[in-house]
Amino acid sequence: MKRQEIGRRYFPKGMPRLWCPLISHYQRDGSFDQGRTEAHIAHLRRYVGAFLAPGSTGDGWEMDKGRRSDLIEMLKKTIEAANGRLLVGVLETELGAAAREVRSLAERYDFEEDPCLCGVTVTAPKGAELDQEVIAAELAEVLEQEIPTALYQLPQITENEIQPETTVRLAAEFPNFYLFKDTSGEDAVAMSDGVPEDVFLLRGAEGDYLSWYRAAGGPYDGFLLSTANGFAPQLSRIIELSEQAEREPEDRAALKEAKELSALLSRVVQDCFATVQDLPFGNPFANANKAVDHWMAFGPGAMKKSLPYTCSGYQIPKEVIDRVGTLLSDAALLPSRSYLD
Repeated sequence: MKRQEIGRRYFPKGMPRLWCPLISHYQRDGSFDQGRTEAHIAHLRRYVGAFLAPGSTGDGWEMDKGRRSDLIEMLKKTIEAANGRLLVGVLETELGAAAREVRSLAERYDFEEDPCLCGVTVTAPKGAELDQEVIAAELAEVLEQEIPTALYQLPQITENEIQPETTVRLAAEFPNFYLFKDTSGEDAVAMSDGVPEDVFLLRGAEGDYLSWYRAAGGPYDGFLLSTANGFAPQLSRIIELSEQAEREPEDRAALKEAKELSALLSRVVQDCFATVQDLPFGNPFANANKAVDHWMAFGPGAMKKSLPYTCSGYQIPKEVIDRVGTLLSDAALLPSRSYLD
């Protein structure tokens, strides 16, 4: 399937500019909380066009294969009911493992006909010592299966990066490689020449959102951000305003609002991540976004509700939730109506 055909088939209204790697909601006994998940997705769906799971933000690296499979099944039904799309995270970094897992997924799901799934995303294999030929060969083994595929730049896990030259070569050879997500913060691929225009580029690194978006002169077509779990309305607004300013250059008010909102959100996100950095469990992406989402879900009464659980069974501490609530309140980012009201 060619890239343009993938776009038309899966996203007939156009490629989404905002994607969300979902946090995972748990009950006290460690099972997935389907009710909270459904409410969260229904809220996000007004702003987010597609979702990624399992992933880092959703605790995917902490789960075994069976639990990941259960998560995919639950999310698939929920996202399909919300008329959204799900990109399946293939969290395999050993040599040959990603290709095997994609073959297994292809046996379970019909990616061409399924009304919810829009492909898989894979990282490079893990190893700082791996050269680009090995990385390219591993990714080619996945792409040869002709399933719509996103490549995921995740050096925090893989200890290496897919270089621009490798990306260009794979894009030329495999038309089913339609999306590239970069969380490195280095942005080498997006800043390079040669990547085909029909490979959709998504930024996964946080902060300074406006300057990275193509409508504002940046190199990215959109965002796939952990903070879309809690700040989807604000991120969507930045995108909307920057596109308005691009269409109407004389509309300085739109660009001014976009700059101010981008700066505000960047600061608050940085502070939220700092608030959870010393927690001895989970990862900061999941923990910070769970804390933010708790306030978005419950509003002013959030501290009276059961605090969110993590994959390891711990709850986010009360003092962390309280501090994040203060940050949101001081920045006037608390909603007037929580999404569980």
